[in-house]
Amino acid sequence: MLVSDAAVRRCISKLRQAFKDDPKQPHFIQHVSKRGYKLVCNANTCKTTQCPSQGHGNHQCSQWQAKKSSHLSPYLLLLAFPLLALFIPLSQQTSISAQPLVQTTVGADQLSFAESTSGLSAYAAKLNGEQDYSIILSNQGTGTESVIMENVNWPDAMAFSHSGERLFISDVVKGNSTIIEYNIQTGQTRHIIDPQFLIADIFLGPTEDTLYFLGASHAQSAFHLYQYSHKTGTIEAVIKNAESYINFFAGAVSTQQDKIALLVFDSLAEHSYIEIYDLRSLQRIGLVPHSSKLIDLDWRDNNTLLIATEQGLIEHNLEQQMQTHLADDFVYMLSYQPQNQQLHMLSELKKGAFFLELTLPLNSTPKRKLYHFDSDIQSLINISDDGSFIAKIQHQDNTQIVKFQSSMPNKKGVLLQSTDKLTDLSHARKAQAFAVKQDKTIIKVDYTHSSPITESIRHTATPHSVVIASDGKAVYFTTKSDSQWLVYRWEHNELTHLFSGFKFVREFEGNLLLANIEGELFIKPKDASILPLHTRAVLESNSEIQLYEDLVIWTEHDLSRVSYHQLDISKTEPEHKKFELPYDSSATNFYISNRNNALIIKKDAQTQSSQLMAQVKVTKKFTLNYLLEALEM
Repeated sequence: MLVSDAAVRRCISKLRQAFKDDPKQPHFIQHVSKRGYKLVCNANTCKTTQCPSQGHGNHQCSQWQAKKSSHLSPYLLLLAFPLLALFIPLSQQTSISAQPLVQTTVGADQLSFAESTSGLSAYAAKLNGEQDYSIILSNQGTGTESVIMENVNWPDAMAFSHSGERLFISDVVKGNSTIIEYNIQTGQTRHIIDPQFLIADIFLGPTEDTLYFLGASHAQSAFHLYQYSHKTGTIEAVIKNAESYINFFAGAVSTQQDKIALLVFDSLAEHSYIEIYDLRSLQRIGLVPHSSKLIDLDWRDNNTLLIATEQGLIEHNLEQQMQTHLADDFVYMLSYQPQNQQLHMLSELKKGAFFLELTLPLNSTPKRKLYHFDSDIQSLINISDDGSFIAKIQHQDNTQIVKFQSSMPNKKGVLLQSTDKLTDLSHARKAQAFAVKQDKTIIKVDYTHSSPITESIRHTATPHSVVIASDGKAVYFTTKSDSQWLVYRWEHNELTHLFSGFKFVREFEGNLLLANIEGELFIKPKDASILPLHTRAVLESNSEIQLYEDLVIWTEHDLSRVSYHQLDISKTEPEHKKFELPYDSSATNFYISNRNNALIIKKDAQTQSSQLMAQVKVTKKFTLNYLLEALEM
């Protein structure tokens, strides 16, 4: 069936009327020249029997499912908007006695993790758009994370040394495995076990010198317990399974370093259980049977095991032979920290986000750091060396601008709160002040003192582009009047018209960056006239553009990629570079950190099918050739 352009336009017109959407200032459907139409909102579908009336929002509807914003052609807009179910692995921390389980950090497609006693933790994750895994090191004291290894094929297990100075990573490559040792202080890596084993788990022995791993020397062999000596570099099989269908798949040493628990799977009987061994004599001293399939284990204390099963999380007391059901969550990896009595788990939950920091100037492989804070945070600005952040948080009934420390992310001080939507957040580089757009009003906030001072800047027309000066005194903004774009400066309660013909304005220490409606870029030095940069940026409604020193940075995007463009105007011939990330609606905006002059970008968590996750994670734990199956999927 062919549809005429006129029919499409009539359909769009009726949709806009139904949504009460202004085509000049669209909130739902935006026309993109020569490309079609774009949905610029997060559409929601109410799943309850009674949906809320117009204007009440989704806080009165208990079951809402968010749809993903996407670009739509005129023909695709005639179709129903697809629903997207997000199921990705999240990292959780909880006190054993706390119910329900509390989610604290999120990542994209986590596979394994490890924690040290020195406040460091590490996990393996696929960052958005990457085919292989990255190893991310997290400093719990500062709240920051950094990518320490990239292009790791299948990091199935990790463990810190007792001192926390070394991180061991098991990497599976086409059916073979190797263990990589990473030195935290020097950043150097080395392979301590040649790729000749299939490795199911690695964990620490009683001394700094000892590392245990569960592995098979070839595909037809059973999984035994091996001991690696760091001093001598030797490998020894210390506990063997007599039959090839009896395999060890997970293990842990007790808190007093005198016992070892091994998860055993009988592939013929399809039954799993736990064996307890004396660590000195390596003789079996106990057996923990269970009716459901076991997945992972760790020691809570020297006589109590925490066990992840298909039916949930249980606690087993060896002395009393008693089991307590703790939670129904399906957990496929766990680690208990006796020092802080916290249980760290990987399980399948819904949705998450993280913040990616890219150092300037940009290149093809910029250095990265990750921040994991509340998923409600829409924008994040690092404002000082002590780990202070300014963030915009969107709640159901209000929007807040808050300040917090990375070491205490849950203790937030509210600087501004509004029932209206707050947009265009701009923070002064050399002052404790910010400006933000609230509907048709610009709000300027000075939070130098304990009680923030708020000023409102009102104009007859709606402001478009808003930026606060580096010293926090003036606010620049653009607005449209009588079909003409105008640039204004507001300072000391005085409004001054500066220029005409520019839709975007940005400021850096008195220098102004300007862009017209065609995206042509201009620079206005502090004490000179406007100069053209002879560069055009494709700036859409959700694009971002910033000026930092001699760098002009902006975003362009299509259906698959977000491009971060960098124009170095310090050179005689401006140098243009770009860096790309996979598209998502959050990544088109960025903020420049006041602390280290880096871009901070919010990235939505990567979509992951729960069926695929279950197939890979569960199959790999209980099938002899699980590694090959997982790699061939």
